[in-house]
Amino acid sequence: MSHIGKNRTEITLGLDSCPSSEIHSAVEMEKRVRTILKNVKEGIFFLSQNFEIKPDYSQSIENILGIYNLENKNFIILLENRIPSQIINNTREYLELMFREDLDEEVINELNPLVETEFFYEDDWGIWTSSKYLSFNFKRVIVNNKIEELFVSIKDATEKVLLSKKLKQTEEHTQK
Repeated sequence: MSHIGKNRTEITLGLDSCPSSEIHSAVEMEKRVRTILKNVKEGIFFLSQNFEIKPDYSQSIENILGIYNLENKNFIILLENRIPSQIINNTREYLELMFREDLDEEVINELNPLVETEFFYEDDWGIWTSSKYLSFNFKRVIVNNKIEELFVSIKDATEKVLLSKKLKQTEEHTQK
């Protein structure tokens, strides 16, 4: 679920000296952001340099991942037992590169290990019950010429992957 309270405090602190039109505008913007985060179908969140999920994230991310109360949770730890360990290691290295300012973002994005990755869902006993194919996209957020955080979006690519596999099987079958 989205958590906007921290930003609200930041907005409130400066409101004493703001004209009422700016206060109204800030409140309206907060409402719009909250509405977007509640209704967007993609999972979106911001990732800190220590790989923690920041408080403002879309409600749908909890449904996509099947994990709740994501605020300040380490993204790498969330992936454990849900994707293969080699992909987790590659993801950690990839995210470290994304925070390096001396490297080109477009080149690094070619290395993204979380494109159409099979993500496993666990029951209460830690047993895999199902899986989906998820695609994660990472984008740098630059503030004052420094990488502040990463903007992350997640899409469920299961239908696309399964259709692609079915098409490949059909082509192989017709070539026989």
